[in-house]
Amino acid sequence: MRLQDASDEVRADKQMVLAAVRQNRWNELSFASDDLQADKEVVLAAVKNNGNALYYASDELRADKEIVLPAIHHYGYMLEHVSKELRADKQVVLVAVKNNSYALRWASDELRADKEVVLAALLNNGEALRHASDDLRAEKKLVLVAVQNNGNALQYASRELRADIEVVLVAVQENARALIFASDDIRSNKEVGLATAKKNWYALRHLSNEIRADKDVVLAAVRKDVGSLRCASEEILSDKEIMLSVVQENGYALFYASEELQVDEEVVLTAIQQNGYSLEYASNLHRADKDMVLLAVQNSGNALQYASHELKGDKDVVLAAVRNEGKSLKFASKNLQNDKEIVHSAVQENGAALKYASEELCDNMEIALTAIVQEHGDAYIFLSANLQQNDLILFYRDFVSRGIPNMLLDDDIPQSLWANILAKKSCIPFYLFYYLKNKPDLVK
Repeated sequence: MRLQDASDEVRADKQMVLAAVRQNRWNELSFASDDLQADKEVVLAAVKNNGNALYYASDELRADKEIVLPAIHHYGYMLEHVSKELRADKQVVLVAVKNNSYALRWASDELRADKEVVLAALLNNGEALRHASDDLRAEKKLVLVAVQNNGNALQYASRELRADIEVVLVAVQENARALIFASDDIRSNKEVGLATAKKNWYALRHLSNEIRADKDVVLAAVRKDVGSLRCASEEILSDKEIMLSVVQENGYALFYASEELQVDEEVVLTAIQQNGYSLEYASNLHRADKDMVLLAVQNSGNALQYASHELKGDKDVVLAAVRNEGKSLKFASKNLQNDKEIVHSAVQENGAALKYASEELCDNMEIALTAIVQEHGDAYIFLSANLQQNDLILFYRDFVSRGIPNMLLDDDIPQSLWANILAKKSCIPFYLFYYLKNKPDLVK
């Protein structure tokens, strides 16, 4: 039964109210009569069920330690609603802050200056430092505990400690964005800059311009995330020596380089050597340079998609790309998608590359067998309708799915098909050919 819907008579009935507050929602006590909200047995039952019920207790019972302790044990923030005397009771406050650090806000001034109480709150959440006394916010040992627990607690430390390199480093290690609360001098400190770069590149924006332009800091940030270059200074992005070091670490960094460096052959070459995909960020001039594009596709075959239109139709370039990544056939010219050598090389690397071959080559037996064997039969769906019905193709599809032992024990395979398989030995795995060669009874 809910007291909310009950009559005044029921709301004043102690047994009915006791049953309700023991079983129902936390605000059930709010519907009890004034007399029962001041009844210790009723209120104790209510707060044991849900500490929030303390809010509806009488002033007298909110000053009763026996009532308050079970309430704040699980709902520390209810310290706000206890009597002034109990907010100055160390035992009560300790229970509250251990459950909810922000309960320190409602403690008496004396207890917000008590090291034991404040330490208990900080161990729960460092940001409770906000409600500590001024003296304790200048206590280095306590502040270190706070920022180790929550770096953002640095904002509540004393001015002197926000300029203390040890404190700031601990805060930044926990949360790099805490750097925003450090003093200007600290944000110009290289050691802090390196710690920030290794933790969270986004916080680099809070460093001084001098540190953001430091080569070691930039490299540390790039190793963490190349996106950190968004926060680098224009001087960094235009400095050839620094950007050379950066693209050696991560070729994608070419994206952030100045326009001048994106057309610099040495910088682009270094980026491509590290990651072929960085060809995407090179100038049109370099994307049309055969030697440069060859280097890119040999590193990452799919970099072919960033080559000039002319080079997508260059056989040397496309052959190098598909040998690295068969599916890069997708980016080759239509002409080369119909080139047998190109397509055969592509499906040798990845049978699924058959998807991008011309209709004519999807009907080529040699290419089809190579693709199916390489791709464990999955390339079957890209074959022409004609080859999908071919006995030899169907055998290979089943062979690569079922394996040698099962296939060789299959008595349903006709002798003529075994002979056909041996005749196509250049298209079958060497181990199957070797096995069949030494089993003359299988094919006569």
